[in-house]
Amino acid sequence: MTATMPETGQLFTPTAQLVLPADASREEWLAARRRGIGGSDALAVLGLSPYGSRYSVWAEKRGLLRPKDDNEAMYWGRKLEPILAEEFTERTGIPTQTCGLLQHVERAWQLASVDRLSADDGIVEIKTTSAYKAADWDEEQVADAAEAQLQHYFAVTGKEHGYAVVLIGGQRLEIRHVHRDERLIKVMVEAEAELWQMVLDGTAPAMDGSAASLRALNELYPTAGGRKVALDAQTVATLRRYAGWAEEATALKKAKDAAKADVCGELKDATVGTWIGQDVVTWKNTGDFNAEAFTAAHPDVAAACQKTVLDEKAVKTLHPDLYAAYRGRRFHVVKKGLAA
Repeated sequence: MTATMPETGQLFTPTAQLVLPADASREEWLAARRRGIGGSDALAVLGLSPYGSRYSVWAEKRGLLRPKDDNEAMYWGRKLEPILAEEFTERTGIPTQTCGLLQHVERAWQLASVDRLSADDGIVEIKTTSAYKAADWDEEQVADAAEAQLQHYFAVTGKEHGYAVVLIGGQRLEIRHVHRDERLIKVMVEAEAELWQMVLDGTAPAMDGSAASLRALNELYPTAGGRKVALDAQTVATLRRYAGWAEEATALKKAKDAAKADVCGELKDATVGTWIGQDVVTWKNTGDFNAEAFTAAHPDVAAACQKTVLDEKAVKTLHPDLYAAYRGRRFHVVKKGLAA
């Protein structure tokens, strides 16, 4: 697929103009992404992402959080993208082309970093995922994150269809044809517009208790300032509810662990438990690696596989101030004070 790329600021799709070319620098991309809501933000804005939240998106767009560093998964996903785009063309016969950063012509805050445009007037979204998430793509399903991104891209570009291309576990490629969903797009655009207005106003969205929101708070306030703050009655009421739920959670965990122990005691060395011919429970060697037991049983192998790691105790002894500054903050309820 060959097409003349428009100049930035010119219409590129029915409802989107080009903001940055595909070969723009990382610094340019990061700066541009802060000026609007992109496809990777869509699921978080809807409150459905395990990796982001409305609060974390808001804090990022306000410039309160530093840009996320690439991890191994992100690095390899980017490296494999052109290879998977070629494979998509080989399997479907549909050529693709790189695009760049697009912006809706009316909703300037709505951005789309499209992986590829397809020759049949569609969009190609390319993903890599682990084998543990294969079920998200079983039976012709499309994982929520990919679905949300594509619908966001349809909203920005005006396109009617696209493809989700995913490499699962490094050895299974799936291609899903996805069509524009006007109802979902309406909900998404309204939610994104609401959040963007909060970004402009500087009004933080309510906390949702997600891990992403807590990570954002930990990044915003990494070090305790050694001061006290007087809480209002509403916050103290929230704290009392938290304390009560914590006690209930402890009791439920004990009951849950006891039930698990009963079942494991029945399974013994069996891998699967059945009921009326159907599998109902498994107990497999897929949990955390027991490094202590492994080292004790295989000291020579363990020594050969040993890596040099940071000696935290030495840092604590030699540099107590630095050690204190880099410790994570631990949340603790002082029950005696709540009883007052």
